[in-house]
Order: sequence, then C-alpha cells, then structure tokens
Amino acid sequence: ALFSASSSRILYSLSHEKHLPAFLSQLNPIYYNPRKSIVASTLVGCIFLFLFKGWYELVAVISVIHLFSYLPAPIIVIANRIKNKSILRKKDQFIMPFAKIFAPALLFVLSMLLFSAQWPLAGEMLVLVVPGLVFYTYYEYKNHRGKGFLKALRGASWLIFYIVGISLIAYMGNNPAHVVQQL
Repeated sequence: ALFSASSSRILYSLSHEKHLPAFLSQLNPIYYNPRKSIVASTLVGCIFLFLFKGWYELVAVISVIHLFSYLPAPIIVIANRIKNKSILRKKDQFIMPFAKIFAPALLFVLSMLLFSAQWPLAGEMLVLVVPGLVFYTYYEYKNHRGKGFLKALRGASWLIFYIVGISLIAYMGNNPAHVVQQL
C-alpha cells in the first residue's frame, strides 16, 4: 500500500511538472487522489512481478535501484553549495556541516554498495532504469522543444557516464565468468 501511494504521487508530481504524460496528473474529483497514477504504478508493479522468477530476485533488484536513487544526493549538495551561495547565506537556511567531506564519502559508499550488489543485479537494474530514463528524456525534450534541453542533458551527463561506468566495473569485477581460477 505504501509503495502504491508513494509511487502514484511521484507519477502525479512528474506529470504535473510536465515530465510525464498529462493524464497521470488528473485527480479524482471526490477523493482527490491520482487514480490514473495508481493504476499505472500498479501495472508497472505487476510487470516487475512477472519479469522476475521469485520474490527474492525482485527485492534484490529493487534494493539496487533504491541504492541507485540516492546517488544524485551528494552531487546535488556540493552543486548547490557552489551555485547557490547567496541563497545559502540567508538566516534560515540549513547548511550541513562538513558536506565537502561527507558528500564524496557518501558517493564512495554508495558506489561500493552498488559494486557489492554484483553484476547480475547491476545488469538487471540497467534493464529497468534505462527505459525509464529514455521515456523521461523524451518528455523533457517534447515539453521544452530543445530550449535548455541540451544544457540540462549536459548537466546530467555525469549520471549517464556513472551508470555505464559502474555497470562495467561491476561486470568486470563481480562476474564469475571473469574470475581466473588459481592453480
């Protein structure tokens, strides 16, 4: 129930901001819930259930995707500190102490956790994340008609290189086919 509620609200918000189709941002006039988003997230959840052989595999892949969703946070903290210095100087702004130390350390820890998830899970994560990114990119381009799209894509290019890089590293480092047997 919690997954359905949170994922449908995320779909609603992305649709409301014109990152996904508009029909996902329609609220039920009586209950004020995004029913079409609830149906869409339920369908996606059912597809996930049918893609994997068992509950263990599904939970493992979703855990890796969950780890992946935290990756932008340390980058955003540092980027906001660099780009928004004037806003951060205001009286009521929270500034995390030692962010220049914690952010890279957190990125390293998250990268190590993704690497430790081993290759099959990283590969399955790619199969699920890449179509979503393509879908998101399509709607981003469609709504902005190229205005600022390339700038935004350039800003997110680190994530594309990171996905490819961590997947290759996980493939080469954790794939049993690449382990050299010692004599």
